Amino acid sequence: MTWPAPPMRSRGDVHVSSLNGVRGYLQPSVWCFDQSTRKLLWEFETHSTGTICIATDGSDVYVGRQRNTQNYCGNATIWKIDGQTGAQLWAIEAGFPTCLACANGILYAAIDGDVQRINRHTGQIIGELTLEGLIPDVPGNHVDYITPAGGDLILYGLFYYLFPPDTYEVHDMVRVTSGGTLVWGWVTSGMPMTQPRIGTDGRIYTPTSTVLQSNDPDTPTNELIVSSRIGLGIVQDPFLSVADQGDSLFGVLNPSLLRGDYLSEDPPDTFYHVFGMDKDQLIDVDTVGADIGQRADWYQFAADGDFVANDMIVAGSDLVVVGEETVGDFEYAVGRAYGLDPATGVIRWSWSPCGFQALPIFVEPASGFSRVVDLGGGHLVVTGARHTAH
Repeated sequence: MTWPAPPMRSRGDVHVSSLNGVRGYLQPSVWCFDQSTRKLLWEFETHSTGTICIATDGSDVYVGRQRNTQNYCGNATIWKIDGQTGAQLWAIEAGFPTCLACANGILYAAIDGDVQRINRHTGQIIGELTLEGLIPDVPGNHVDYITPAGGDLILYGLFYYLFPPDTYEVHDMVRVTSGGTLVWGWVTSGMPMTQPRIGTDGRIYTPTSTVLQSNDPDTPTNELIVSSRIGLGIVQDPFLSVADQGDSLFGVLNPSLLRGDYLSEDPPDTFYHVFGMDKDQLIDVDTVGADIGQRADWYQFAADGDFVANDMIVAGSDLVVVGEETVGDFEYAVGRAYGLDPATGVIRWSWSPCGFQALPIFVEPASGFSRVVDLGGGHLVVTGARHTAH
């Protein structure tokens, strides 16, 4: 399939080279657009390279610069952005967050394996969240992702606990109170690939390196409801993102691994990496060779197609999927968002920001959209990277 190229505009700080090569770097940016009109409302540039994480409190936006990046305008690593105007409200240097989350009137940041609490209004660091019962100074202890759950937090990483008199427990997913008291711990099936989400049904949906796992966060034991491989029959099929609406569940699989390494002797001709399913079909599945189309209510975007999805959310009546897309005879990569009908998977609209210049894949492969959040009021915020000249 071939998708239309996004509209372009000339900007002095954007550079697209000829086939002789590209001089410059990928600069993370944040875009806000109107979901109904697809009008670009604002753009915020972090003036750094690498990837960024994002969170919203429903009014403003928080972005964090992750490790192994360079900043060309100062040493800030976390910014607060005005959700209406895109103006910077504050910027702080606070290590490199792997995840940001808003809860209890506080901005939580997973930084260097710890959970830091930050004043959302001023950017002042309040202090580290101490996890009670955690064995101190164990090198393996770390937090990668934070998911708010009411007034509690669900943390993902690795946690070594000691309970009197001498009982040890190791978990990679825990629920703690806002004060750090352990509510329950669990061991997931595979490492979460992105920040797990709590669905509209109250369940935790954890996209991992091997399965899609669903848990009830309100039971004392964090009861495992389902651990499903969706019957794809693939040796490794990491989930990148999940979303839900009513009785339906939606997922994004890593399409790079859908092209080979099949357990099935007769794999389907085409794999799809964005799909919708009924939740009651999410049974414990470990069969091989099953075509995802036999289980899916709908599916979209072939794994060998032009669009690669990275994240999804349900926003209003749309299932919003973001990623990167190849266009043109020389396979340029651009960021694009799609609005799908959650019931059928039919594409309702697509959007790419004006001035989001295409970049040759053979030069820089990571120039698409990586994350999307719903700011409320019909406004969506996406993160990505634009290629900027030296």
